[in-house]
Amino acid sequence: MLRFTARSLARRALISRPIIRSLTTSRYLSANGLYDIPELEKKEGFTVLTKDALKKGATIVDRIITHPSDSIEILKDFDELSTVLCKVADVSECIRQVHPDDEYTNSAHSANTSINNYVEQLNTNPALYGSLKAFMEHEGYANLDDEAKQAAAQFMEDFKVSGIHLDDDTRAKCVQLHGQALAYGQSLVYNSFLPTRLLKERCPTILKNNFKSDSNLVFVTHPVTYSEDSELRAMSYLAYYGYNPSINDVLVSLLNTRQELADTIGYKSHAHRSLATMMAKKPGTVENFLEKLSEKVYPIAKSEIGKMLELKASVPNQIDPKTIHPWDLAFLEKTYREQLSMVKQTEVSQYFELDGCMERLGELLNALFGVKLLKGSVKDGELWHDDIEKYVVVDENSQLLGTIYFDFFPRSTKGVYNCHFTIQVGRETSSGESELPIITLCFDFPKPERNDAPVLLPFEAVDNLFHEMGHAMHTIFGRTKYQTVSGTRCSTDFAEVPSILMNEYFLKDTRVLERVGVHHKTGRSLPNEVMRNIKLSASLFPALETQTQVFYALYDQMAHLSAPNESTQTTFRNIYNKYMPMQYIEQTAWYLRFHHLHGYGARYYSYLWSRAIAAMIWETCFKENPFSREMGEKYRRELLQYGGSRDPWEMVAKILGHQPSVDDMVEALAKDVMQRKRSAPSILVA
Repeated sequence: MLRFTARSLARRALISRPIIRSLTTSRYLSANGLYDIPELEKKEGFTVLTKDALKKGATIVDRIITHPSDSIEILKDFDELSTVLCKVADVSECIRQVHPDDEYTNSAHSANTSINNYVEQLNTNPALYGSLKAFMEHEGYANLDDEAKQAAAQFMEDFKVSGIHLDDDTRAKCVQLHGQALAYGQSLVYNSFLPTRLLKERCPTILKNNFKSDSNLVFVTHPVTYSEDSELRAMSYLAYYGYNPSINDVLVSLLNTRQELADTIGYKSHAHRSLATMMAKKPGTVENFLEKLSEKVYPIAKSEIGKMLELKASVPNQIDPKTIHPWDLAFLEKTYREQLSMVKQTEVSQYFELDGCMERLGELLNALFGVKLLKGSVKDGELWHDDIEKYVVVDENSQLLGTIYFDFFPRSTKGVYNCHFTIQVGRETSSGESELPIITLCFDFPKPERNDAPVLLPFEAVDNLFHEMGHAMHTIFGRTKYQTVSGTRCSTDFAEVPSILMNEYFLKDTRVLERVGVHHKTGRSLPNEVMRNIKLSASLFPALETQTQVFYALYDQMAHLSAPNESTQTTFRNIYNKYMPMQYIEQTAWYLRFHHLHGYGARYYSYLWSRAIAAMIWETCFKENPFSREMGEKYRRELLQYGGSRDPWEMVAKILGHQPSVDDMVEALAKDVMQRKRSAPSILVA
C-alpha cells in the first residue's frame, strides 16, 4: 500500500546571459543536519526519525480504521501514512548509498530496513484493507476527482499484489515468499558483479598477464571489450560470461519463488503480477510490442552485422575474421568511430566543461519552462561530502519550485551512479500548505587532480546529466494532492519518458547540441567536425542497439512467464538464436550477469516502450522548434505536473492529440532507427 520512489527512475529562445549564480556569497550558513533535517546532524538521527515515523504511523493506522466508510479522510490518511514512512525510507535509501561514513550508512540501512519491514506488515493488514475497500465501494466514491481515484486504485493494487484477499495462513506464506524472492534477487545482483575465479595452473597465459591473481587463482573481473588483441577479448569474454552453476541456482530459485508467489496470490505468472499496474497491463501486450518491433528492426540489424564484417576485415590479426562475435562489438564500434572521426574524445570534452554545461542546461530549461537553475546556499552539515553542489529551481517570480543536490564525482564509498533519488515530492499537505520537491542526482564524472582545474566531461557524461535531469524535472514539476502519485511515482514504463526525451532527443538535436557545447577557454561553439564526432556515437549501428534491447526485454519477459521447465541455458539459447543476428556462444551464460532481472522483473521492456512515447512527443511537439515555450508549457501542463495521478494513456493522448496504438509506437521507433541510420557515415549504411 505504500510506494517509495525508485532511484531508478525541456522548453522560447535561449537567453544569452548566465543564469546560474549563488543566492548568497557564503557557501555555508548556520549548522544543521543532512538535507537541513535537524535530526540528521548525527548518525543516531536515523534511529530517532524511524521511531518517530513508526509511532506516527501507528496513530494514523488507528485513525484510518475508525473513519466512516464514506469519509475522504480515509484516503487522505492513507497518503499521510505513506508520506510519513517515505520521508524516512527515501532519505535513508539515498544516504546508505552515498555517505562516506560507514556509521552513517549503517544507521541509514537499519532505518531503511525497519521502515520496509513495517510496510510489509501494513500491506497485509486486513483492517486497513477493509477500510480502503469499503471506501472505494461506497456510492460517493464515483464522484471523486481522477487524482483521488488514481491514488486509491494504486493503494488497492499494492494490497492485492501482497495477497491481502487471502486467509491468514496463505497471507503469511506470501510474506515469507516475498522475503525469499527479495533475498534471492539481492544475491543475484551481488553475484553478478563477482569475478570469475580460475585455477592459475589451468588458466590461459593471456588471462594471467592481464588480471590480478593470488597464489592459486586468477580473478577475471570483466570482459576486455576494447582491446585490439582479439584473443584477449575472446578469452576474457568466455571466462567472465562462462556458465556458473552457483549463480544459476540463485537465478532458478528467484524465478521459482516469484512464480510460486504469483500462484499463491492468484496471478498466472510473475509477469502478469508485475505488469498489473503498468501501461502495458499484460504480458501479451509487451510481447506483441516487442515482436512487431523485432520484425521491423531485425533485418536492418542483420545488415549492420554485414557491414561490421566488412569493417572487421580491414583490421589485422583478428581471430575468425569472417564471423562477428559478441566480444567484437564494442571493439569494432570504437575502432570505426576513431577511423571515421578526425576528433579525439579529449578534444570533445573541451566543449563540455561542467559549470558551463550546467549553465546552458539551465538556459534550456528557462527557454522551455521559464524556470531558472541557481546555485543555492548551504548550511553547515547539510551535505554529506564537500563535492556536493546544491541547486534550486525557481520560477519567473523567483518562487522556489524545488531543490536538487548534485553528487557529481565517484568515490570508493559511493555505491551508485547515474541515478535519481527523490527525497521529498511536491504535494499539497493535509493542512493546505505546499511541500516542495527535494532530489539527489548521482553521477561518476571524471574529477580533475587539481581543485582549480576545470571539470571536462566526455559526451557520455553529458548524456547522463541530461537523462537524470529529465527525471528531476518530472519530480520538480509534480504538483498533486497525494504524494503517492507525485513526480516519478508512476508506472515504470512511463517513468522513463521525460528522461529519454531529454538525452535522446533534446541533447542529440543539432540546434540544442551546438548551444550546449561551448569551448571552456575560447567560448567557441561546437565546430562541425566535433558535432559530427558526437553524432557518430549515437548513430553507428542503431538497429543492432535497438534489437539487442528487444532481445534483453524478451528474455526478461519469457523468464518470468512461468517457472523454469527447462535449463536456463536452453531458454536463453533459443531466444538468443531467434532474436539476435549473431550465433550463440555455447557454454556462455551472459544472462547470469544480467542483474536487471532482479530490479525490473518482467519490466525491462520499459526503456523501449518509454522511448517510443518520447519519440512521438518529440515529433509532435518539439521537432520543429526544440526551444518552443508554448510546447514546453504544454508538456509541463499536460504531462509532467501530474506524475502518476492520471492514467498515462490519457496524458499521452492529450499531448499527442490522439491515443497511440502499439503499432504507432512500433512505427515511431522504427522511424527513429532509420533517421539515425541516415545520419550515419555512408560506409555503414547497407
